[in-house]
Amino acid sequence: MAHYTRKDMASVSRHLFKVLDVAGASEYVRHTRQHKALVGDVLASLTNVIERSDVAIYTFGSMSEGTTTPGMNSDTDIMMCFRIYPVFETSDDVRFDDMNVRYRTEHGDADYTYLIMLSDEETPIGFCKLEFMSAVDTEPIDPDLFFNICMDINGRFVITNSCMVDAMDQDERNGPAATTFKRPGFTDLDYIPSFRCAKWPSVAEEFLTRKRKYGFPSTDMAGDFGSFGIFFVPTGHSETQEKHLQWRLSFSLQERKIMLNLNPTQFKCYILLKMVKEDFVKPVVPGKSLTSYQCKTSIFWSIEQTHSSIWVGSNLVACFVKCLHLLKIWIRNGFVPNFFMPPVSIWKGSKQICKMVTCIIDNILKDPIEYLRSLKCDRVGSLLRSSLEPCVADGLGMPDHAEESDNYFREAKRTLHLSVHRLHYSFICETAYHWIGLLQHVSAGDDLDTCITYHRRLIGLLRNTTKMSEMTSQQLNYVQQASEYVLPFLLTSYGSQLASKSLLQPNGDTYEQAMAHLKTGQHSDALSGSIKLAAILYAMEKYEDCLKLLNDKEREIAPDLITIGMCGRKRDDFTHTVLINERLVNKIINNKMTSSEVLRENTCACVIFLPSEMPLIPKELQYELFRSFCSETEFSQDVNFWFDFVAVDSKVLLYYMLYLVHKKLGHRRDRNDAFLFLNIFLEKDFNLCHAETGFNLVGTILRDMGHLESAMSLFKDSWTKRPDHNAAKWQALITCYLYYRTVTEEDFKIEQESLESEEHTEHEVDDVENEAENEEKIIYQRCEGV
Repeated sequence: MAHYTRKDMASVSRHLFKVLDVAGASEYVRHTRQHKALVGDVLASLTNVIERSDVAIYTFGSMSEGTTTPGMNSDTDIMMCFRIYPVFETSDDVRFDDMNVRYRTEHGDADYTYLIMLSDEETPIGFCKLEFMSAVDTEPIDPDLFFNICMDINGRFVITNSCMVDAMDQDERNGPAATTFKRPGFTDLDYIPSFRCAKWPSVAEEFLTRKRKYGFPSTDMAGDFGSFGIFFVPTGHSETQEKHLQWRLSFSLQERKIMLNLNPTQFKCYILLKMVKEDFVKPVVPGKSLTSYQCKTSIFWSIEQTHSSIWVGSNLVACFVKCLHLLKIWIRNGFVPNFFMPPVSIWKGSKQICKMVTCIIDNILKDPIEYLRSLKCDRVGSLLRSSLEPCVADGLGMPDHAEESDNYFREAKRTLHLSVHRLHYSFICETAYHWIGLLQHVSAGDDLDTCITYHRRLIGLLRNTTKMSEMTSQQLNYVQQASEYVLPFLLTSYGSQLASKSLLQPNGDTYEQAMAHLKTGQHSDALSGSIKLAAILYAMEKYEDCLKLLNDKEREIAPDLITIGMCGRKRDDFTHTVLINERLVNKIINNKMTSSEVLRENTCACVIFLPSEMPLIPKELQYELFRSFCSETEFSQDVNFWFDFVAVDSKVLLYYMLYLVHKKLGHRRDRNDAFLFLNIFLEKDFNLCHAETGFNLVGTILRDMGHLESAMSLFKDSWTKRPDHNAAKWQALITCYLYYRTVTEEDFKIEQESLESEEHTEHEVDDVENEAENEEKIIYQRCEGV
């Protein structure tokens, strides 16, 4: 190892610590990533609960731990736990009374399936088989089950591990995972099906009783581990005959708990290990070699074996060296001990791979600082060299290149800022998608009372976070955070339902409840809740109140206000383009805004109206409820459920409502201004949602003004934006009808004028003839008199 003094190591460590912040490993970015993943898990699991799928969703790995940077492009590991088939270590652990109550409540009969862990001589430590058990005497081959059942060598009916992954949509198989969305430039998603046992397995009892000299993990943390239980993922030991029947024990919840509680130095040390793996090992070592999980394991063991005072910023390089040295010893021996079950090795490489990886680590240990300065991932090496330039006198720096150094930091910060913006934007979009997804169970045929009842039950569940935590199998603090995101949106929808009922059946109490919920819902985001309230006030003919609210919100519209798209595209459509709002990017970074703050202060969602809210919907928007009537293509109810709703951009609806209320109040100039701004937003706002609906609304205004040809041009633009499932077809038909009436009435008018002219001429002739007849009569009478 190159000779460095303790002062040298401390100096490099401090610079490296700051460089990693710039590269995307700061505490702010770390916690933002964690929040996105963990709250997202709750929302996904809640959706499954509402749909009665009984699948809990967990995001593991670097995305939920925050242990990644923009340059790593780490995979997203999503575990889907099928809770309908609980796992027990032994039959004695089964609580049949509880099972009977649970399944009798859900299915009417006490007919359920559960699984028992099986271990035998053919099954290595860390793996087990899952025996199929049923509460009733039935054949174990059930066509309704999504897994296959085989008989093992001992004559037990056990489930295979391959069919679950094989049944999933995937681009490739990756161990226990089905990897999908393998697209250049995008994050891969690894979907891992699993079962769960609520009890800590006796095979891992050593971990709970292990003596820990330095108190890691802490007693409180380790005490929680037993309650987390374990997962069983579908992969067997590669060197056994029954690997297709084996399931690997996974301690993913425990690992994530530890990772979330690492201090900044421990966290950055793990980031460095991953970067070394990506830059120096992966490009030259083929096949299975050093993995992120092995790096994580070295961090765990190193922390357990050292005093906490060692893990400080000035010791970052020293801690990094310690972990690398531990990895070198393990890999040289071909055995990397599992942190939770030390007899189990997590090393999969061959002897040749062992030699290659050991050689690389050995070289790094000889001069770790030089290798750190050579890291390419996220420009860490370049940034470190630039940061160390003032240390030339200590023999650690490079020649002074101030301009080049500034460029490195400027580019790194730009990459980081865009990454943070993308994190907030994607999380808020997913959150909004989940809350509107909760409404998909309200069908177009449901009456108003049914919708009100559904909203009331859903809101009650979201407020009872303890119950929701049990139902989703998610931790209470994340459940509470998730509830705070979606509850205001649902309160707006609930208030709107009550307002509809109040309008149809006037009732003071119902109206007051509606207004209370709608006002609470104004805090859902920066705009949508308030604009929907304004639309309801307009429907109730409270025009002055509506105008005041709209004017207040218009004054709050700033250039850093962005629209989020929660409908109109598939969740897996990564081709969706977002125009970066530079003002918002700078605001987020400078203020270190949380996702909640970005949503409340700088984001507006679509405004949604359900079919049951028909009395409140502005007339021209009501056609959007029938966008799919006579459509050319079918649509997926799971993805396109919003087709049955009115969905309109908040900014578009703001200026459309301003146009309507000014028109109602006779404010001609203000009405025209609102129409002008509506056109400007449609033309200039690239991130606008449901542009086709905006074009439809502008077209209806032009049609009312008598500009039928211009209106038809707008409806054509709308149809271009969305060729199918578009209410533009109705607006175009109405416009064609009006055009026909206009032309017909014009022809009728001309014909009438012609007929009137002919009648006038005939009347003149008749008058002349009558006069002549009269004269003849007079003459005749005179003659008779003579």
